[in-house]
Amino acid sequence: MVQTILKIAFRYLLKYKTQHIISIFGLAVGFVCFAFSALWIRYVFHLLHDLESRQPESGGGSEIRDVTPASCLVAMARMPLIQ
Repeated sequence: MVQTILKIAFRYLLKYKTQHIISIFGLAVGFVCFAFSALWIRYVFHLLHDLESRQPESGGGSEIRDVTPASCLVAMARMPLIQ
């Protein structure tokens, strides 16, 4: 039974070559994108952790300005506070 299934699968691979190549290529590109994004997220978390560990202890923990770019802080200062 397994031999029959493998025979049918091999026939379909030969019959629809282009479709299978495109599908395999798409899966490979998706996997590479996932791997790069996972590495980038890991890098950013380690970078933020290193920034927090280098800050002197002020008793209150990390402030938002320690990890937020200056341009975002300016935009956040213009936003009204929700009470």
